Amino acid sequence: MPTAKHVLCLSYHDRLRAMRERALREDGFEVTSARNFAEACAICDEGPRFDIVVLGHLVPRADKIALTERLRHNCKAPILNVRKHGDPSLRGSDFSVDSYSEPEMLTHAVKLALDWKGGGVQKKNVRPR
Repeated sequence: MPTAKHVLCLSYHDRLRAMRERALREDGFEVTSARNFAEACAICDEGPRFDIVVLGHLVPRADKIALTERLRHNCKAPILNVRKHGDPSLRGSDFSVDSYSEPEMLTHAVKLALDWKGGGVQKKNVRPR
């Protein structure tokens, strides 16, 4: 039986973090959540154990940039930036997706990003169906 892909999900909003975590778990992912920048850094410092990192759309841009730079030093996982509609792409992230209220859209975007990592998808902006 294949091992579940491990997702680090950073979200500053409790309800959104819980909703995203639940959706990802229901879709077979192992999920570690972080509530803030310091918690995400502490988790990342434990080592490169994630298959993908998801940065929520309510995370301040400065925190996203700092965390992305830190991740690049000790983790090779792709970074999926969930952004507010119209926000620019995040330098250093591998993928961007507009925030959607439906959790299925996030799980679909994560799957597409992981497929890309394996050679299946080649677009920077992930557009869930």
